[in-house]
Amino acid sequence: MKSNHRRVIHELAAHYGCDTISYDSEPQRNVVVTAIKSRARLPPLSLTKLVERERYKPPPAPVNVMAVSEKRDATRLGDLTATGRGLEKAPDYFADDFSV
Repeated sequence: MKSNHRRVIHELAAHYGCDTISYDSEPQRNVVVTAIKSRARLPPLSLTKLVERERYKPPPAPVNVMAVSEKRDATRLGDLTATGRGLEKAPDYFADDFSV
């Protein structure tokens, strides 16, 4: 087993409260993990469940496009004008009492 694999096993075992021991010389080196019931703890989520949760995420919430399209249509028709202060009522040039 390569040294970086052994190091990961040692770190994970320490995180979950397990004991590790390395055996044999370098080409055949391996790690034995021992869990003691009073000290070891289980992860709150299994690796399989975590992968499934990341792989099959729920779709995003729907976006209300009607409100955006209504504003856009109103702006095109001249009902609203965009200014630095926000949206204001556009002047009606065809009204009898022309006021801004």
